[in-house]
Amino acid sequence: MTVTHKLKHAPVALAILAALVGVAGLLPLAFGMPGIAMPLFPFASTAFLLLMLGGPLLLLASGLQGIARNVPKSRFFVSFIAFMVVMGFALFWKSPSRRFSFDWILMTLVVVLIAAALRHTWVWSVVGGIWTGTLLGLASAQTAVEVLSPAYHGSPGWWWPLWLVGCILAFGSATIAFVRRSQVY
Repeated sequence: MTVTHKLKHAPVALAILAALVGVAGLLPLAFGMPGIAMPLFPFASTAFLLLMLGGPLLLLASGLQGIARNVPKSRFFVSFIAFMVVMGFALFWKSPSRRFSFDWILMTLVVVLIAAALRHTWVWSVVGGIWTGTLLGLASAQTAVEVLSPAYHGSPGWWWPLWLVGCILAFGSATIAFVRRSQVY
């Protein structure tokens, strides 16, 4: 058994892990954006959710498609939408306003449309990894600058290591997907 055969599922596992860390790290930031509390324009909450969580969900889709290689893409997209709708309802079931559920469903549909437009699973991973890594890297850098400023009194919080690890995982997933693009991903 060669090393390549042993690491056959590593890109898929890395994409899913990076997506989970990305969602965990970016979800609090998504709900901290002003458009979520008071929409600035129609579908503002959907746009903010897509901006913050679109990359990790694209990474998640690439990892799940890597697991379900034999499933036709149209069936995969329908299954992914159903999975994400169920996850959205589970996430927002205690929310006083049900409008986030609609925004979540709309964001999921846009992520699936982006994935369909990108066609190849490895491209989903590259785009999702760069998207997620950039957002998590910016959050990490901003926190590091605040902590290093003389006016800051306190600790950076437990989100900062999660953002840093997520940034590294996301960029690593994008790099591995790009390098292994000629192989079945």
